[in-house]
Amino acid sequence: MRKSHRSFPWCLAALPLLALALATAPAAEAQIADLRTEAEELEYARHTSHDRMVEYLQALQAQSLDMRLGTYGKTREGRDLVYAVFSRPLVSKPWEAMVSGKPVVLLAANIHGGERTYRESLLVLLREMAQRGTAVNRMLDDMIIVVAPSINPDGLEAQPNPTRANAFGFDMNRDYMKLTQPEIAQYLGNLVQQWRPHLMVDGHNGGARPYNLTYQGGGAAGGDQRLTRICDEEIFPAIDRRLEAEGYLSWYYGRDQDRERWTGLVEHPRMGHNYGPMANIISILFEAPGGQNLGTGAAAGVYGHLAVLEFVQQNARRIVDLVEDARAETVRIGKAGEGQIPVTQRFVPADYRVSYKIVETVDEEQQIVDVTDAEILIKPEATLLRDRPYAYLLPRQADAAVAMLQRHGILVEQLQEPVELEVQAYVLDGIEYRPHFGHAAGTFVSVGEVVTVSRPFPRGTYVVPTGQTMGRIVTHILEAESGDNLVTWNTMDAWLPKPELARIAAEGEGPGTEGQQARQTQQAQQVREGQQTRPGQQPGQQQASEPPPPYLPIFKLIQPTALPTRIVDNW
Repeated sequence: MRKSHRSFPWCLAALPLLALALATAPAAEAQIADLRTEAEELEYARHTSHDRMVEYLQALQAQSLDMRLGTYGKTREGRDLVYAVFSRPLVSKPWEAMVSGKPVVLLAANIHGGERTYRESLLVLLREMAQRGTAVNRMLDDMIIVVAPSINPDGLEAQPNPTRANAFGFDMNRDYMKLTQPEIAQYLGNLVQQWRPHLMVDGHNGGARPYNLTYQGGGAAGGDQRLTRICDEEIFPAIDRRLEAEGYLSWYYGRDQDRERWTGLVEHPRMGHNYGPMANIISILFEAPGGQNLGTGAAAGVYGHLAVLEFVQQNARRIVDLVEDARAETVRIGKAGEGQIPVTQRFVPADYRVSYKIVETVDEEQQIVDVTDAEILIKPEATLLRDRPYAYLLPRQADAAVAMLQRHGILVEQLQEPVELEVQAYVLDGIEYRPHFGHAAGTFVSVGEVVTVSRPFPRGTYVVPTGQTMGRIVTHILEAESGDNLVTWNTMDAWLPKPELARIAAEGEGPGTEGQQARQTQQAQQVREGQQTRPGQQPGQQQASEPPPPYLPIFKLIQPTALPTRIVDNW
C-alpha cells in the first residue's frame, strides 16, 4: 500500500554514467566496457542519433555472447526498427523463450520522437547487459530481456527538430487499437504478440517536478486489475527505494496535482501503458520530468529500469504465474460469457491516502512543498458496463474490420453454413461523424435499447470468440461505445443506416428511376437489418411490413454455443 514518499533535493547533478559500475567486469569484457554512446561522448549535450545508435548496438553485439540483434520492421521513411534479445542460454525465437519458463521483459522507449531520455537510459543499460560479470548480465540466468530502444526513429531524426509524431504526423501512442501506422503495428505484431512479455516498460518524457522519474501502471478498467496492483503495491515502492539509494526522486506521473489531490494519466487503452493489462501484460509507464538535464534524467532512468529488473529477478516465478493466470482467466470468462465489460470509465481516488511533493511559485520564486494525507486518483472505475458475450458476430463482408482484429493477433472464425441464433442486439439511437485522434471522420454511435432477438446469419458471417488470450482487447474493440472500436474507425460504415437511404425508405420517393428507387428502398431495409440479404432471400423479394429497428451491425452471442466455423487464416 502506497502512503508516503521520501524527500530529496531537486536538480541533482547527473551521475557520471561513464563510471556506472553495477559490478566489476572481467578483463575479457573490456572492449564492451569501453564502448560509449554518442550522448555519453558529448557529455549529454545532445542525444544519440539513430545511425550512431545502430552502430553502437552492433558493436555491443559483436563482443557479447549473450546478445542477439535484429530488426522487427521499417519506418515510414525506411529506417530499421532495431531490437535486441538478451538471455543465457542465448535464445533467438519467441517459442524458445516460452518453453524456458522464464519471465520475458520488454523494455521500449522513444515512441514520441522528441522524448529520448529513456532511450539513452536503455542504451547505457544495454552495455551492462552485454557485459559478462555485471549485475545486470547475471540476471540473464533468470529472465529473458527484449529491448526496442527507439520505436519512432523518424520522429527522432525529423528536421529541424524532433517531432512527437512519426513521419506521417501520427501520434503512435494513440494508435495501439487502430494500428494504422507501420511502426506501432510492427512493434505490437513482431515483438509484443510474438514474444508475449510478462512485463513491459514504456519510456517517455513528461511528469511533474520535483521528481527525476515518474511512473504509472495500466489504468484501463477492462484489464486484469491484479497486473496493476502489483505495480502500485510492490514494484513502484521498489523503484522508490532504488532511486532513493542513488539520490533521486521518483513518484507517480501526474497531469494535475495540488495540495488536495494527485491526478494520474488518462485511461484510454489506445495508449501503450493501458494496452498492456488489456493484453494480460504487467505494463509500466516511465516519464522523465522536465527541468533536469539529459544526463540526470538518463541516470535516473537507468536505476529505474534496473529496479524493475531486480524485482523480476527476485520474483520470477510469481511474475510468470500471475500473468499466466490472468491469461487463463481471460479465456475462462470469455468461454463462459461471464460478467460484464467496462466500456467507459473514470479515475477515482485510491483506497488509501498519500504524501508527495509539488513545486509552487511564491513571490516569483519556486519552492518545494510537502503535501500529506492527500487523495491520489489512479483507480479506474467503470461508468458504463455491457454484458460479456461468448462471441461477437460481424457481417460476412466486413473484411476491413477483421483485418483490424487480426493486426492484434485476435482469432477470427467464419460460419461454414447458415444458422439461426438468439443474440443480443443494440438499437441504434444516433450517428455522428467527427475528427478523432488524427482520424478525419470517426463514426460515433449512440445506443438505445438493448434487445434479444432471434435472427438468421448466413454462411461466411464472421465469428469472434471472446474466450481467447486477447479476449479483453476483443471486447474493447467490438463494443461500439468504447471510443476505440471498429465502428469509430469506419470499418463498419457500410452497414450503418445512411440518412438519405432512411428518408427514401420512409417516404417511398427520391431521385432516379422507379427501378433505382426500388433498389434504394430495398438497400435501406437491408441496412436496417444489419446485413445485405437474409439467407434464401431473392433480390426484390418483399420485406415484412413492420421492419425491425436499425441495429448496430455487431451482434452478441451471449450463451456458449457450438457453431459450424472455420478459422480465418491471416497469411
